[in-house]
Amino acid sequence: MKLKIPKELKDQIKESIIQSTSHGIPRIVASDNMLLRIVWILFTIISTGFCAYLIADNIISFYKYEVATKVRQKFELKPKFPSVTICNVNFFTTEYSVDYMNDTFRKKDDSIDISDNTEFIIQKSLTLSSNEIKKLGDSLNKLIIDGSIELVVMSISDQVFNYFFHPWYGNCYTYNPFRNGDGTIRNPKTILKVGYINSFYLKLNTSIAEEIPIPIRSQGAIIFIHEFGSSPFSVDSLTVAPGFETNIALQRTLTTMTPKPYSECDKDTDNRDKYQSDLYKSIHDMSFNYSQKACFDLCFHREMIKNCSCYFYLLTPFTEGKACLKQEEIDCTSDLYFDLMGKNYIDNICKPLCPLECYSVKYSKSISFSRLNQDSKDIAEINIYFEDFSYTEIEENQIMTEVGLVSNIGGIAGLFLGVSFLTFVEIVAICLDVFYYYMKQRKISKRQQSKKIEPEITLNP
Repeated sequence: MKLKIPKELKDQIKESIIQSTSHGIPRIVASDNMLLRIVWILFTIISTGFCAYLIADNIISFYKYEVATKVRQKFELKPKFPSVTICNVNFFTTEYSVDYMNDTFRKKDDSIDISDNTEFIIQKSLTLSSNEIKKLGDSLNKLIIDGSIELVVMSISDQVFNYFFHPWYGNCYTYNPFRNGDGTIRNPKTILKVGYINSFYLKLNTSIAEEIPIPIRSQGAIIFIHEFGSSPFSVDSLTVAPGFETNIALQRTLTTMTPKPYSECDKDTDNRDKYQSDLYKSIHDMSFNYSQKACFDLCFHREMIKNCSCYFYLLTPFTEGKACLKQEEIDCTSDLYFDLMGKNYIDNICKPLCPLECYSVKYSKSISFSRLNQDSKDIAEINIYFEDFSYTEIEENQIMTEVGLVSNIGGIAGLFLGVSFLTFVEIVAICLDVFYYYMKQRKISKRQQSKKIEPEITLNP
């Protein structure tokens, strides 16, 4: 059955279309000339096709989640100085450690204990209390003889340097630490002057006891230069040779990535409660800021504990759980490491539990050396400084935001069809007019029917 639209409604719809803010359809409706109407229909169809294509292209571009990377050279007159962690390259350095090692080796069971003496003695030392471990390596005042920054002599004391234990190097000490000894957060050190003459200077004593009963591969110091608040484990170390002055010039690079889905990073990683992963929360519960690298290390560490019931210091920076002491336990950790590497365990096991932070600070280093006099064979000197007040800022921004997408669609629709947001309001208004017209006609129809029924009721006896 063909739907018949009343002339009154048809005229009302036609009038609304002609008065519309869009261009094509009102011209088609208003044209009395058939040729002109065909021309308007043709160009309206073409414009609609172009409009649909460009809108679809913009929507596809939006869901590609592309970013624009902005690289700028900026200046900061009071930059934060990084934290610097210093260690002797040798775990055992004292006379006390010589006695401890000799006594431990006498009790060693070669049939079941770790075969390599260096690995065995370090693993064995990890079972000691923290006070006993400290006796095996350098004290603060033995390792660091002298120091200054910006030509001001500093105190070599626990108020300036915090103790830090590294399972590879033993006793280490951090300048400009994130936390005080009582766990409270410190204010970072800022500097007013740059260049070699105003450097952070340290004079180190890298000597070790002569009777150390294990092979000594090298002598010197280990330096970790890491962002204030981050762990020394988050960066690679530098080796400082005795008998030399080592100059390390720093340049900062600050990187800010756009969170998922625009990159692999996750937003709000400084919020402990943002993600439910136990690994994520465990890193937050430590004395440093969160980093994905530390989370990956802890992930593998716990896999070792889970599969081998102990850990091997060369494969993890953490000391949570029991240290392996038997050769079969070391073999277990090594086999596990190569097995997990073959299975790409970081992507498959750890990455879903360890979100990537969007903000990072990296220090590029220019290193130079000069030889000290011959009487300084155990002495190493270090100068760490910023080359200048400039730094590189790398920032990602969305190429197309939600607002940009809506603006593009509106611009395209306006260009090809003359359509604006108010055009959609006009369409809604036409629909409402039609709805109200039929509602009105329905009421009139009901009223007429009721008038026809009333006479029939009164005539009924």
